[in-house]
Amino acid sequence: EGDMEAWHREWFNLAEAVGGFGGAALEQGHRMTARAAFLRSFNYYRTSEFFLLGDDRKIPTYKKCIGQFEKAAALFDPPLERVEVPYEGTSLPGWFIRAGEGKGPACILLGGADTLGEELYFLGSRELIDRGMHVLLIDGPGQGASLRLRSIFSRPDYEVPIGAMLDHLQGRPEVDPDRIGLVGRSAGGYYGPRAAAFDRRIKALVLWGANYDWTEDVYDFYPAIQRQIQYLMGAKDDAECREILKPFTLEGVLKDVRCPVLVSHGAEDRIVRPESAARTFEELTVEDKTLKMWTPETLGENHCQTDNMLNAVRFMFDWLADRV
Repeated sequence: EGDMEAWHREWFNLAEAVGGFGGAALEQGHRMTARAAFLRSFNYYRTSEFFLLGDDRKIPTYKKCIGQFEKAAALFDPPLERVEVPYEGTSLPGWFIRAGEGKGPACILLGGADTLGEELYFLGSRELIDRGMHVLLIDGPGQGASLRLRSIFSRPDYEVPIGAMLDHLQGRPEVDPDRIGLVGRSAGGYYGPRAAAFDRRIKALVLWGANYDWTEDVYDFYPAIQRQIQYLMGAKDDAECREILKPFTLEGVLKDVRCPVLVSHGAEDRIVRPESAARTFEELTVEDKTLKMWTPETLGENHCQTDNMLNAVRFMFDWLADRV
């Protein structure tokens, strides 16, 4: 406990070992075993990388992490597709995962603070695909490669990068442009409503954890995350970060959301204030809105239902599938 060096070392060594198992399995022609090992190795590298803020090993470890996911992606049938979404003179990297053949609905599965697009594969992507929805996983501003390799920091008007993601989906032959949903997880509980308020192309919105006001509901509520938020905002210190965070609020925004909305939140969330969910729900003016608070009785009372995620994922994605 508290030994970040040991944390990095042990997870890194496990990632190396399991990645080696994957390579050996692939040489023997055992593609499924190799794919599973590469996915596990990805997760272990990611875990070893997480706390390396300000450490020269962060980027090399991140690159190893993504390398393992790319090896696994090539072993799916069909392979997961690498994409680059054009965005303000550069691009946002990510993945497109098909849900079978033919034109159908799609979902943007958007992560939160310092999420990697690749790790969203493990956070419900298969459940979306099984419900017939193509899935787009993107490193938005302040996330994954966009942050680490391209210095694209988060921004309050997240409708801009999400608009670029919608452009990409609507240009794909597999996607029905009139059937696109969005799931915003954790900080995505702020990003998603921003987009839905300004872009009518989102037909249904799931907030997998609300996030009404970044300063009040996250930064001050859970001080342990402050350095991480400074990192994804490109802030040099606490004072600068607080200034950057001032416009990161949904005040005055939610009244303009027109699509159906599900707000799903843990009643004992330690990272984002549970009151954020009630405030978000109350200020939504759409008729089709649902508030689901997960409690110790239902399980899933923690942040984004990490203690019992599958029940919540199936509830949320059934709701979404009924509307797109």
